[in-house]
Amino acid sequence: METEKLLLSTIEAEQPCEAIDYQTIPTVQLEQLSTTTGQEVLPLINQSSNSTQAFPTLQDSSDDDDWLCFEPTLSCYKVFFEPVTWLEAETKCRNNGTQLISIHSEQENEIIAGLIQGQKTSNASEDHTWIGLRITDYGENWTWSDGSSVDFLKWADGEPNNMLLDLEDNLPRELEHCVQLIVSDIEHFSDENNRHWNNYVCESTAPVFVCKKPFSRTE
Repeated sequence: METEKLLLSTIEAEQPCEAIDYQTIPTVQLEQLSTTTGQEVLPLINQSSNSTQAFPTLQDSSDDDDWLCFEPTLSCYKVFFEPVTWLEAETKCRNNGTQLISIHSEQENEIIAGLIQGQKTSNASEDHTWIGLRITDYGENWTWSDGSSVDFLKWADGEPNNMLLDLEDNLPRELEHCVQLIVSDIEHFSDENNRHWNNYVCESTAPVFVCKKPFSRTE
């Protein structure tokens, strides 16, 4: 328990971050960019209708072509297929000046799941992806590592669980204080937990993580 507490507090102690409010990024940029840049359209599968949905993308000022920026969220995302713990994922994002992803709407959840599904490199039926949600106070309060508000949740059936020590059973238990997004492949697309969230042990590894940054306009 003390080890987990130390791990989860390491990032905050060494690299304090300023809270990001993705809801207040100026929308005037959309009006300017819609007529001055050629927008790509990335087709993503919409789970609710089992159909293809297109989200318009924006041209970011970054030189890294692996970042994809979307008009509905005014945010940019980069998917990493690398087995890491939650803390390692957060550290890798921060070392690049970004944050482990926070998700603030059903639409953003669909965008991220679609990106992972579209870039999937393994044969696994599910890819468990670290997102920035976790518990830091050993209670039941979930927080985003980028400091943004928790205004959207999409738990899988029966989740979250295993957040508190059960003193009655007197058995050692690894607490599940970090969160993964479950993304199923096409064959398992109708699985009830697809594109939902599962809390998991922070020190375990997940094969995928996603970094996020606010959209930066191309000059």
